Amino acid sequence: MLRRGIIPMSLVLVFASGLLALLSCEGNAKQEKEASSKQVAKQSRPKKCCLAGFQGCPTGGDDGCDCCGASVTATLEEYDQQKKEGKLKIQGLDNESVPFTVVDPGVAKQLPKKGDSGKFILKLNEYPYDREDPRTKKTKRWYGKRFECEGIGDNNGQMKDKTQDFVAGWKLTDTIYKVQVIVEDAVPKYDPERDEDRR
Repeated sequence: MLRRGIIPMSLVLVFASGLLALLSCEGNAKQEKEASSKQVAKQSRPKKCCLAGFQGCPTGGDDGCDCCGASVTATLEEYDQQKKEGKLKIQGLDNESVPFTVVDPGVAKQLPKKGDSGKFILKLNEYPYDREDPRTKKTKRWYGKRFECEGIGDNNGQMKDKTQDFVAGWKLTDTIYKVQVIVEDAVPKYDPERDEDRR
């Protein structure tokens, strides 16, 4: 979905700190419920929403932000009723489509026809899936992130149009991922020293 590219070294210095933890789009199930202390900290801070379209939410710390729903204007490119997955075309993302999933059957019924435009309430949500661990060959529960369409419209006029914000957040994510690739390639490496690490 996101392209690799060459980024000036100055950007590497700006984004290098904490990138590997910030944008991990999938994690082992062992990390799932370490969050009791984090949840308390999250509840004690003021509720703020991250930039729409930014795929690194939620962010940590006292000044962190959470994933929230955003109303964006888009054109429905396609939607598979069986898989409950579709793609949106958003002005400003000329060469990319935004994939989305619909969980609520009521929302699926409200989707416009293919090729028609409308307002879609999109939110980045975590979802579980099973995948075989390539080292142990055992199936494990993993977690990824995806945009889910949670409604059509603007919540009866209560939501502002966040289309341009979504485009900015999407592009910011793209830039950070490119820098993350550079950082990961630059990490010093050594050969495994234990049998369990070689598997």
